[in-house]
Amino acid sequence: MEHNYIIGILGILSILLGSFYNALIYRIPRRLSFILPSSSCPLCNQSIRWFDNIPILSFIILQAKCRNCHKSISFRYLIVEILSPLLMIVIIFNSESLKNIIIDYSFFSFLLLIFFIDLDHKIIPNSLTYTLAIIGIILNFFYFNFYEAIYSTFLGAFIGGVPILLLMYIFKKIRGVDGMGMGDIKLFIVLGIWLGWFGVLLIIFISSMLGSLLGIVGIMTNKVKFKQQLPFGPFIVIATVLYYFYKEEILALLLI
Repeated sequence: MEHNYIIGILGILSILLGSFYNALIYRIPRRLSFILPSSSCPLCNQSIRWFDNIPILSFIILQAKCRNCHKSISFRYLIVEILSPLLMIVIIFNSESLKNIIIDYSFFSFLLLIFFIDLDHKIIPNSLTYTLAIIGIILNFFYFNFYEAIYSTFLGAFIGGVPILLLMYIFKKIRGVDGMGMGDIKLFIVLGIWLGWFGVLLIIFISSMLGSLLGIVGIMTNKVKFKQQLPFGPFIVIATVLYYFYKEEILALLLI
């Protein structure tokens, strides 16, 4: 009974956080306060009343339009509000303790913000990667002894950063453009801290394959220009999700 009660509280919290994440996705890249002022329509700047700011439900009732200016609201808002509780459900079924649920949900919440901010603005804010790095380092010292924590942290960060810097240098020499930005490299370093050197290597491989595949398809269908830069953060996030939840299946597939 107590277990079901906790799960219910976490589910409600994740739904409410979905609306908050939308505010962060809009405000962080614009360097706006995420506390004040209150939420407003990004199109007419009219303040959104509380009954129009109920996660998921308000979007459906208003039919994806602002009550004041009647202009269409991006479906991204609904997608984020659905992904937040969906993420919580998946993590609950894959975690063994409340502590792990909170840690895993926090980790993937940061990645959720990074995914949509990079998709919209082609940047990965330092405020997100630095905060995630600090949390990862603290957790390493919590789970490992002092020397193991230092070893795991620095090796993961090194493997996450150095190979990508080398690939980035080679890519620019060949094509004359940057293959990815420093935000992507910082994210790989953070993932190395969180998931270790082997985890980040596999994520580098998977994200590169996903990015290359989409790039080739885009060029063949004339949707992407040959030297056009695509936001790479979303591929890193997708690769991290695949690694985290399907690591054994991926390894089995690669070893065939």
